[in-house]
Amino acid sequence: MKTYRAATLMIISILIIFLLAGPAFGDYDCPAGTIFGQPPHYPEDQSAAQNSDDGPEEAKLICDNFAEATHIDGIHFWGMHAFSDYAWFPCSEDPMTFEIIFYIDSLSRPGREVASYTVVLDAVFTGVYYYDNTFELMEYTASFPTVSLTEGWVSIQGKGNPSCWFMWLSSRESLDSMSIQYGNGTNYLPYDFAFCLIGATSCCIGYTGNVDCSVEEDPDISDITRLIDYLYLSHEPLCCPEEADVDLSGGQPDISDITRLIDYLYLSHNPLPGCPEK
Repeated sequence: MKTYRAATLMIISILIIFLLAGPAFGDYDCPAGTIFGQPPHYPEDQSAAQNSDDGPEEAKLICDNFAEATHIDGIHFWGMHAFSDYAWFPCSEDPMTFEIIFYIDSLSRPGREVASYTVVLDAVFTGVYYYDNTFELMEYTASFPTVSLTEGWVSIQGKGNPSCWFMWLSSRESLDSMSIQYGNGTNYLPYDFAFCLIGATSCCIGYTGNVDCSVEEDPDISDITRLIDYLYLSHEPLCCPEEADVDLSGGQPDISDITRLIDYLYLSHNPLPGCPEK
């Protein structure tokens, strides 16, 4: 018993040291409940952040297509704030107003509008910077009444401050490496943009342990580090507390849940329990 406890405490100590050393990029994947996903490029990737805002003199609007969706009741997306005055500069607008529009597909272009939502969203400041460490990545989530589309197009356009524009970031996982920017004519872009469509689903799926709500449901070390971060470091709210209740105590996550995850991954490998019934 002493050996087991000592091993658990040693692993926790190593992970806390790892976390204090600085955040590692990799948490910016599509959240649980994603039915179609294109997560953002990493900072070291060759990427693009394109204007999709009505602030410039010639307003810009980006549309990207999706497939294999069902009933959509939310969207998760990434971008940056910037403006151009002979060069590009960072700016800040928080909260930011967006217009999100869904369209049917019409001969591989946006067709008839199906639904339109104007939302005011608070940014999640990721602390991750792009393009010579100048522009911070922002993360947004919006919910809305269900849109029933299996395939189609979605546009996201920033509204509000004409001196601070929404720059939609490209995705590292592409459906077809093609999107469209309207504005000064029609511009066909050879890449897709970072967004995830969310379907109506319970936040806990299958078995507990997916603490960081990654698309891959199998728990790994990132779930342990996320739980340690929640309990002892940033205290940022968990995306799905039920996923963190790996000991099925029914209460708030605590050290026993970390111990149970470590036991599953590195010691006994006893299976984790299923998600609690609602």
